[in-house]
Parts: sequence; C-alpha cells; structure tokens
Amino acid sequence: MNSIRVVLESDAYEGEDYLMIQVDGKPLDVILSDASPEDQLEGLVPTLLGWMEDDTDRAIVWSRFLPHDETRIRVPVLMCPEHRDLMCTTVVAEVRVLGDKVEWRRIGIDDTPEEDLPELVGQDVFWLQGVGPFEFDRREYVAVMTAFREGSVHSDTLH
Repeated sequence: MNSIRVVLESDAYEGEDYLMIQVDGKPLDVILSDASPEDQLEGLVPTLLGWMEDDTDRAIVWSRFLPHDETRIRVPVLMCPEHRDLMCTTVVAEVRVLGDKVEWRRIGIDDTPEEDLPELVGQDVFWLQGVGPFEFDRREYVAVMTAFREGSVHSDTLH
C-alpha cells in the first residue's frame, strides 16, 4: 500500500507557501516529472488548494476527489500555478474507492478540448507510463482532503 500525505512547500519563485501532496514521501509533481520530463510537470500545484477563482472548477474538483462507490472517476489533482484553473495544464487521476482503500489506477495529462472544459475535464487524457497504480488507505486519503479544507499544520506535515 502507498502512503499519501500533505506537506507545506515553499515556492522559490513566488515566495508563497502552499500545501503539496506527497506519495510515498515524494512530491506528486516530482514523481510525474521524473516519469515524463518532456511534459514539464514539476511545479504544478494541487487543485484542492482553493486557489481557483472559478466556483465551477472548485466544485468539480471537490465533488470528484473521493467517489462514493466503486465507480471510476477522473479527478483533476494538479494544475498550473499561474492560471489556477482547469483550462491550462491539468493532471488527472483515475480514482476508485474499494472499501477501506482508494485506488489511483492511472495518472495523466488532461487533453479534453477547450470547448468541453471545465465540465468534462478528464474526458480525454494522455496517460503517463510508469506512474501508478497507487493504493491508499481511505482514512489517510480523507485526512489529506481534510488538511486542504482546514489548512492545519503539525510539525511541517498536514494531517
């Protein structure tokens, strides 16, 4: 089983602190960048940050992040920190809940036509090779969501 948690990161360029998702102790954007360096994914930030200006974008992310049953759903997990919406570079995970586990079966870069965004984000995806699948403990996964909702810090790790 993989671990998932949230840590406080600092942006050297913007000087802004923000929450970042770590999988197995490594920032998610770095994992993706290592797997596909040509796609320039390092530096993307979590969609759960609350940085999105559009209420529709925020609602889509939160409504999908933890599916209610075994249905697979494509969830926007990382976004471009400059544009802060689902129209720019967006990383999508295919998520499914299986009892006390949450599975990210595969992860990729959203390639949905602009005219279908944001509602159909994840409709077309360029799936990254060599990333995932990941399987998380549901309680740990929910704790990550709670950390983004509350923004609480404890010893540089958010729970």
